[in-house]
Order: sequence, then C-alpha cells, then structure tokens
Amino acid sequence: MKIYQRSRARLLLACSAGAISAFSTVAHAQCTPDPTVTSIQTDCPGTDTNGLVVTTVSPVSVPVGGIVTNSGAAAISVAVPYLQTGKVAILVAGTVDGAGNTGIAATAGPSYTYYYDANVGITVAQGGLVTGRTAITAGVMSGTSSNSVQVALDNSGTIRATSGPALATGSGGNFLSITNRAGGSIGGISGIVTTLLNEGVIDGGSNSAIASGSNTMLFGSATSITNSGSILSAGAGATVSSTTNYWNDITNSGTIANRGTGSAIAGTYGAVTNSAGGLITAAAGNTITRTSSLSLDNAGTISNTGTGVAVVGSGGITNRAGGTISALGTAILSTAGLSLRNDGSIIGNVVAGSAQGTSYSSVDSTAGTITGNVTFGGGNDVLVATYSDAGGLNTGITGRIDGGGGTDTVRARFSADATLSRAIVLPTNFEAFALVADSGVTVTLQDGFAAPGTLSFSGDTLVNETRLSGRGAVLNVGSATRFRNEGDIAGEAAANQYTVVVSGGQFTNNGTISSQGDAVNSLVYVFSNTGTITAAGTAVNAFNMGAFENSGTIRSTAGTGLVLWGSSTNLNYAATNSGTIEGAQVGVNLSDMLANTGTITSDRTGVMLGAYGTLYNKAGGTISGGTAAIASPTGLGSRLFGARVINEGTINGDVSIVSNSPYPDSYNTNIFYALSGGVLNGNLTLGMGGHARGRHHQHRNLAIRRDQRHGHGVRLQFALHGLAGCQRDGRWPRWLFGPWL
Repeated sequence: MKIYQRSRARLLLACSAGAISAFSTVAHAQCTPDPTVTSIQTDCPGTDTNGLVVTTVSPVSVPVGGIVTNSGAAAISVAVPYLQTGKVAILVAGTVDGAGNTGIAATAGPSYTYYYDANVGITVAQGGLVTGRTAITAGVMSGTSSNSVQVALDNSGTIRATSGPALATGSGGNFLSITNRAGGSIGGISGIVTTLLNEGVIDGGSNSAIASGSNTMLFGSATSITNSGSILSAGAGATVSSTTNYWNDITNSGTIANRGTGSAIAGTYGAVTNSAGGLITAAAGNTITRTSSLSLDNAGTISNTGTGVAVVGSGGITNRAGGTISALGTAILSTAGLSLRNDGSIIGNVVAGSAQGTSYSSVDSTAGTITGNVTFGGGNDVLVATYSDAGGLNTGITGRIDGGGGTDTVRARFSADATLSRAIVLPTNFEAFALVADSGVTVTLQDGFAAPGTLSFSGDTLVNETRLSGRGAVLNVGSATRFRNEGDIAGEAAANQYTVVVSGGQFTNNGTISSQGDAVNSLVYVFSNTGTITAAGTAVNAFNMGAFENSGTIRSTAGTGLVLWGSSTNLNYAATNSGTIEGAQVGVNLSDMLANTGTITSDRTGVMLGAYGTLYNKAGGTISGGTAAIASPTGLGSRLFGARVINEGTINGDVSIVSNSPYPDSYNTNIFYALSGGVLNGNLTLGMGGHARGRHHQHRNLAIRRDQRHGHGVRLQFALHGLAGCQRDGRWPRWLFGPWL
C-alpha cells in the first residue's frame, strides 16, 4: 500500500512538472512555427520574448495583442538566403519592440522576380506599433553586404525610435517605397528611399524628418516624395535633406515645416512642386535651398518667418496665381541664372544672379506682384514687361529695379495692336528694348518713338514709320515675323554688325535703310525691296529661301551691293532684280539663281559668280563692270564649277567664268548660254571644261578663250550662230530647266 502511494505521488509530481514545463515553453515561444517554414505563415498571437528570425520565404503575422520582443538582438530579423525566390511579408497589428535593439531588421532578402520589386514587405496596421533603438532597418548597419534588401513599407500605425530616426538603411539596403497613410506616424527617416507617399505625420524631432542617403544602387538613385500630410522637424538640419548628388523630387499639398534653425527643404538637385493649399515654411534657416539645380512650381505658400530666405537656388521658379513666396528680407536669392515667372505674390526682395557672375536671368511678373526690389547680376538679363504710351512700362514690381552688369533687355509683350510714339525709358542699368507681339498683333512705330540700344522684335507684325538710328545693330527682327519699313533706319558702323538683321519671316522695305558699315542681313522666306538700301560695306547679305525681289535700289559706296546665296535648283524660284544694284567693288556676289531685268553695275566687277551660281540676264536687263561684267572668284583654291550664265539682255564688259583652282578643272561644267537678242560687249573666257551655246547673239570684239594656264592658248573668233541650246519655236529647251536650273 505504501509502495502504491509513493508511486502515485511520483507520477503526479512528474505530471505536474511536465505541465509546468509545457506551459513555460508555450509562454516563451508564442511565434509558431519558429523557426519559420517556407510558404507557411508564422503567427505571433501572444508574447514572444526571444524574438523571431525569418530564414525562409514565409509570411509573418503579429496580430492585435501579440508582442514580439528580444533582449539581445532585433525583435524580428529577416535573413533569407539570396538563392530563395519570392517576398517576405510581415504584418504588424500588435507590437514589435526591439527595446535597446532594432524592432525589425531586414539584413538579407531573397532574390526578386523583377529588378524593381521589393523582396521584403512590411505592413503596420492601424493600432500597430514597431519600436526600438531604430524601429526598422534595411541592409547591414555595420560593415558591408553583398546581398540586396528592398523593403516596401505600408504604415497606418506608429513607427518610432528611442534614439535617432525610426527608419534607416545600411549596406545593401533600400526602402523601395514608403507609404505612410492618414493616421500613421513615423519618427524620422534616414537613408535610401526611392518613393515616399505621406498622408500622415513624419516627425524627425531635433533631427531631419527625411534625410536621403548616398545611393550606390543602379536603381532608386532618385527620391520621389509626395506629401499631403505633415513632415516636421525642429532642429538645425533640414526637415527634408538630401546631401548627396541625387535627384530629389518633392510634391507637396500638406505641410513641410522646420520649427528649429534649419531649412524646410535642402539638397543638391530636384524639382519642388507646392500645390494649392500646400505650406512650406521655416522659422530661421532658409526655407528651400538647392545648391546645384532648382526647379520650383508653387501654387501654395512658401514662407520664412525669421531672418532666412524663402528660396535659395539657381534654375527655374514658377509662382502661379494664388501662390505666395514671402520673407522678411530677401524672398528669392539666386547666385547664378534664374528664370522667374510670377503670376502670384512675392513679398520680399529678389536677387537674380551675382554681380561677378555672367549667368543669364529672366524675370516676368507682368501678371503678378513683387513687393520688393529686383536686382540682376552680371549676365545679359531680360526683364519682361507690358507697355503702352499712356502707362509706360508695367513690370509688376513695386520696388527698385537694377539690371546690374552685362547687356540687359526689357522685353515688352503686346496682346493687342499698338502704336508707339514715345521714347522708351528703361530701368537702371538696362541697355536694350525688345518688342514681342502675339499672334495676329501688329505693332507700329511712329514719330516720337525711340529706344536705346538695339531694338529687337519677335512675334507677328512690326511696321516702322519713323526714324530709327544707332551704332551697330539698330534693329533685330526675329523669326516668324512680318516686318515692313516705311520710314528711315540709319546705322553707324560697328565691326561684324549689320544695321538691320531679319530672319525667318517676311522683309519689306518701302523706305530707306542706310549704314556707314553693313546694312541688311536677311534670312527670310520673302524679301521685297522697293525702297533704297545703301551702305559703305555690304548693302544686303541675303539667303534666298524662294522669294527674293528687288525693284528698288541696293547700293554699296565702297563694297558689295548684294551678296546672294542659297540652294535654288529651278529658275521658277530664282531671285529677281528689276531695280538697280550697285557696288563699288562688286555689284552682286552670286552663289544662287538670279534673274535680272534691271541694272547691275560696278566700277570693278558687275557680278562675281560663285560655285553653282546661275545668272539669267533677261531681255531688258543690263550688267556692267569697269573691270569685268561677270567674273569668277580670284585667289588660289577658289574653284568655280557648276556655274551658268544665260544672256538675252545686255552685258557690258568681259565675262570670265574660269576656275582659279590649281587643279585641272575639266569637269567644272561652267556654261555660257547666248540666247536670241542678247548682247555681249566684251570677251568671253571659259576654263577647261567650259561650254558656250546659243544663236542670234550680237557681239562686239567677241572672243571665246580657253584658259591659257592649262596650255590651251587658242584664240577663237566667231559669231555664235547655230550652236546647240537655242530657243526653238519660242520655247525653252528641256535642258534649260534641268536639275541644275
């Protein structure tokens, strides 16, 4: 009996000990299965005090009421061999507490299917908490790693740290995406973040709220931040800081604020878009600073409430209607080039470039207001304005304007037809005035109008009915413009400058243009001169784009009347002269097609014929030259080839279409066509390979010479009768309209 009782007692004691042992094990290891098993979810519904190490591609869940902590390492560690494929998914609705260690440490992840995929996903549900010395880390925090961990974080709960930022990256780690939803809270981020969407609160305290690290990965080198919540800090560092040479784009419709001495946003590169309702502010430091490239689009409020500057950087700023940029002193400071378009309100001074710099800046505040001074730097800057004779210049700037160094221009824009008859008064240190006409708008200059420096025009139509004068370039007319001169334009000589420069549109001169240097440089679709263009140098330098017509006078008193060049291949598009072209040295320097029914004359060379130049002297046309009526360029290497002279008018003087190249020119294919009714009063000299064709051509002392430099010293004296290439039955032969005409 005693033996039985003793045995029973031992059995009960053993059972009790086993039960206690079993209970202790369950209480200590509430994450099951632990260790993790591939593709099987590990649940942590109770309290687990020795943490969890994830070594397989397995989902992990810490439900409401669950607690995972650890005393010597991270509460949850993700260390999955790279040879495994997939994504580790962790859901926290309870608490993960690393105490003096990391809450969740993702040090190694499996290989991902696509390059831009995350291999670790962490979701913190509403009410969930992840905390520790650092709440969540991606990568190896000490040393280096050859593995890659890309974390996608979705937070609706609380993520906070006991020391420093709540989120951080190390070697091989990257937050591929962070989504902080409304109600979510993150206690600061430090490291590599590719995409951040914040609808909740990110507060760095005395540290930066977001401090981007140096990303050496091939992807994710640019950070994109979209904020509709609050991103806050109260320290010396910037609230959003990017100290590396990586692009950092920020779109804000919430609040980004620094309550301490630092900036709200600071970095090297990146675009900042502050939408309507968005607030970016700093209490002491500069609000936004970009040290290399600035791109700012503001429709909200950017303010500095202390002694700092609202925006510091060089690049482009657009302040839209309803947008405000304000500071107690300087609102915008650019040490290099600045392009500012202000349709809203800027309160404070604007500094657009440094006095020592040469970067170009432009400011347009015609639809907004700048309450302060605007100072430009040493570059060739532009101030946009509107103008009327009644109201003068309107810049939208209430303070003082100083153009600084360089050659600075006020550009006045016109949205309706305007007539200008007053002298333009420019702000301090501005040297030039430009007109810009919207589509369908005509600006007319009448007596009384005057502008300092070169007058520039672009837009639709400019009509000049007054006298414009100056040194060097007096008028510069831009592309897609119709310009008509009914007045008088006079220029003093300046090296390498034409008095009038026109390009791209239509040029019509019914008035007078004169220059002590070069007069007109033309690159237009339509050129028409019925007036007088006179110069001491080149009167007109023109590229024929299909419609060049002179019925007036083009004259050079010491140089060349007309320099005409182009790429016409058909006489239907040839330039035409029915007026007078004169030049002291050369009447026309021709490297295009010219049909003449007027007069071309020079004391020396009437027409200097260049390669592929075609001169058609039609009936009634006269070409005269004291030295030569028509000649080829002189000088070693000035080879003439593909040239054509067609004459049915009168040529007074010798004609020489000879290549001056030292090389044989048997293939120069230069041709003289003598057509019925044409008269050549002079000698005709052709080089080796040249041809003469025609009939019924009158002549005095007519000779055709082969170039004697090539050993063909044969003088041929004959009348040009019955040669190939004549008119037949009043029609031009086909070859006359071949590919070269």
